[in-house]
Amino acid sequence: MHSANGTCLRPAYISPEMEGTMKSGAAEVPWEKELEERAHRIHIMACKVAIVAVPAFFITDIFIAPDHWLEFLIYRLIIAAVAAGLLLLRRWINIWDTMLVFIPFTLISLLNAYMWSTMDVSGLQMHSFSYMALFLAGGMLLLWRSHYIIKVVILSLAFNVLTFYLFSSLSFSDIMSNGGALTLAVAIFSVVLMENRYRTSKDEIISRLLLKKSNILIEKKNKEILDSITYAKRIQEAILPSDLLFDQYLPNAWVYYRPKDIVAGDFYWLEKKGPYIFVAVADCTGHGVPGAMVSVVCSNALNRAVNELDLVEPSQILDSTREIVIETFAKSNKEVADGMDIAFCRIDTEARTLVFSGAHSSLYHITPHMGDIAEKEIADDVKKLVEYKGDKQPIGSFIEARPFSQKIIQLTKGDQFFMTSDGFPDQFGGNLGKKFYYKPMKKLFLKISKDTLQQQKSKVEEVLLEWMGEKEQVDDICMMGILIQ
Repeated sequence: MHSANGTCLRPAYISPEMEGTMKSGAAEVPWEKELEERAHRIHIMACKVAIVAVPAFFITDIFIAPDHWLEFLIYRLIIAAVAAGLLLLRRWINIWDTMLVFIPFTLISLLNAYMWSTMDVSGLQMHSFSYMALFLAGGMLLLWRSHYIIKVVILSLAFNVLTFYLFSSLSFSDIMSNGGALTLAVAIFSVVLMENRYRTSKDEIISRLLLKKSNILIEKKNKEILDSITYAKRIQEAILPSDLLFDQYLPNAWVYYRPKDIVAGDFYWLEKKGPYIFVAVADCTGHGVPGAMVSVVCSNALNRAVNELDLVEPSQILDSTREIVIETFAKSNKEVADGMDIAFCRIDTEARTLVFSGAHSSLYHITPHMGDIAEKEIADDVKKLVEYKGDKQPIGSFIEARPFSQKIIQLTKGDQFFMTSDGFPDQFGGNLGKKFYYKPMKKLFLKISKDTLQQQKSKVEEVLLEWMGEKEQVDDICMMGILIQ
């Protein structure tokens, strides 16, 4: 099979950057093979068209050259037979696809030149359209290099000169003014057209193959990144308390955890030390991989404050956690404004107290008599849910940083507590596409406080999904409910 060659020109739609990629990558993609396959299909089709169309055009010869139509029909049948023979025997004679069309094309051009020489001025004018159509069709359809059609034009010109000298009674000016000049111009234009088609086809194939290659590389990189993030999820899950730990120390609790991405900036935390159960819901800066990295730093800071520094007061634990987080980020020699918001509780199982300290996060408390509210009254009785607000400062670098405060709550059987990150109230949804907001969330807490723990978690998810509808989750969501027995 004939191997196509040629330099690569940049079409108007390709940027300079892409041009550089094409030049450097053209040798790396099998564009020659695909171009040859495309040319093969086109040339086979063109040869079949020639077999049918060339003899069929004898009908026009009857009107243009009535005295010679039978002679022209014989020549046309010979050309069709040559094209058919080349098509049938191409595998045995190992002929190039280019020659499969080049030979019939050249014969048709020579036939047109001879036909011109036998016609008067009117016939010359009418047959010029056929001559021009041949060159235009070649320039628009065939995938040749320009030197092939240049050869056809030169042969046709030479044969025209010869046949007009031998057979025509017309003068040179008659020939040129009645279709010769225009046909020559079209023939020259077809050279440019064919070269442009070849190079455009080549550039399109190279661009597509390079894009396909780039997509494969992108897919490979995406898979590697996804695999890395999935593995990072396993690491992050290691810092989250297990279900077994909750069953052991805080069995009457539920956690609804819904990361926006594979990994999250939100996390929940549980630790047991003596008579104290420490539990928290935290929301670190960002989400996805950046948020997950911050969550690891902040979770580690909580562990150090409780286990290494032996702190038990929630306010002191948050003060120390803030110092550790700031110190950790300061090691980078770059200003880092990351940190976390947190609702932090210490439950004393012996003294029956809960101590709360928070950073930009609240604790929502419902006592047994508060939860016993008819559904129709919820809208008017949100005030019966007590909100303990955290301090208006984060765990992290803050200009007006001050010691965290804490609140002591005496526990009674049936008390319920809820902690949440801002992902739930900030989620967009509903008919108007607005945020869920905190007030409806408090109503939801009151409404579900009469249900079992499993029902509470299920209803939280049900309400969230119904609210979101088709909208995208905007942030990580972490919510916890605790029932005191």
